[in-house]
Amino acid sequence: MSDPILDKIDPQLEYFLTRLREPQPLSDNEIHDFRVLCKQLRAYLQFYRGERSPEQIKSLDLQVRHLAQCFVSSRDGTVLAQNLIKLAGVDIEQQAALRPLIEKYQQQSAITAPAMSEVASKLQELRTSWWASLACDHDGFMLNGTLNCYKRARQLANKAIESREDEAYHLWRKWAKYWLYQLRFGMTTETKLSKKYLSKLNKLGNQLGEFNDDCVLEKALLEHQAELTPDIYALLIEKISGRKKKAKRQFRSEAELLFGKAGKKMKVSGILINKQH
Repeated sequence: MSDPILDKIDPQLEYFLTRLREPQPLSDNEIHDFRVLCKQLRAYLQFYRGERSPEQIKSLDLQVRHLAQCFVSSRDGTVLAQNLIKLAGVDIEQQAALRPLIEKYQQQSAITAPAMSEVASKLQELRTSWWASLACDHDGFMLNGTLNCYKRARQLANKAIESREDEAYHLWRKWAKYWLYQLRFGMTTETKLSKKYLSKLNKLGNQLGEFNDDCVLEKALLEHQAELTPDIYALLIEKISGRKKKAKRQFRSEAELLFGKAGKKMKVSGILINKQH
């Protein structure tokens, strides 16, 4: 049996299945690529909405989430350490104050590496389940799945802009990324408009990612507040808060540009989207 999505992603799955069975652990870059692949897989699952039952899709999505979580602690520790270094910048006092916390997260990333064979088994199980329960021998279902993903991303954009709550931006980021991954996956020919749109959508995803990093930093500093002097803690929190406020102002214009007013039409990667309330 053939499937338009699995046929395209199977080489990536095969690469990681082979790599995970080797004795050499994945590098930081490979862990990053693996986690990106998991996000892409979750986006591609949304193609099947309307073609397969919500329960089937949810079951596979849960398997992908469990796969991604295999590397959550190790990767998040690495990223947190890197972002703490960036947060301190060239300020010697801040560098010294954050050094114990940075070292703690660097050690966490080394300690929590999962057993490679277990990850390989989960990936093989996912691959088998996808072929068994979702595979389709045509690509007619993909358009509806893409449009549903776009609508969900647009709804979450509106909710985030209206509420200005951190969690709302996190959800918007997830579905904006799904939308981006789906467009890239389904793109057969590039136009000037599609290149411009995808570039802006990718930029938005990166900006929302940086915003999420700041939220994680803020939480980490709060958890370790007792390990910092009051002055250093207040200074770092003020720095993060200022960046978050600036980002939220920028997100409003980005949302209008990418998920704008009703009645407009745009053609992106061969998909015609009617924006409706």
